[in-house]
This record gives sequence, C-alpha cells and structure tokens, in this order.
Amino acid sequence: MIIKKTPAFDRRFKKLTNKQKEDFFISLKLFDDDPFHPQLKTHKLKGKWSSFHAFRINYSDRCIFYFLNLKEVILYDIGSRRIYR
Repeated sequence: MIIKKTPAFDRRFKKLTNKQKEDFFISLKLFDDDPFHPQLKTHKLKGKWSSFHAFRINYSDRCIFYFLNLKEVILYDIGSRRIYR
C-alpha cells in the first residue's frame, strides 16, 4: 500500500509523545498489512468527515485517512478523538 501524508499530519505528528509515536508505528504496520485489521477498529466517519475513515492508535488517539484508491491512502490527521471536531 502507498501511504502519503498531509503537511498538517506531519505537524501534528511532531507534537506527539514518544509513546504515541511508538503506538502509531505499531498501528501503521498493521494498517499497511490490512487497513481493516480488527485491532485497528477502522471505521468510516460521519458528518463533515463522511469521505474519511479513521483507525485506532491506542485508547485515546486516532488517525484520520482518506482512500485515494484500493492501493493508496493519505494520512490526513492524527491525535486524540477531538480531531473529529
């Protein structure tokens, strides 16, 4: 899978703690193998985010992404569940 990132994603990622970054890379490995791995709890978002999906990084953090096609995604944002607002 080809995984791209937005500049906003990169800015938010830099602000994460080392533990959050470590959790993200573990989740990203699962995501790269299977975007709908049960551990990730990948789900489609609603409302203004209806064209996006999100996957779980840890109990409180999520990664919002967009499918460009079956083999390519853009990581849009990362952080606590407040990023949905």
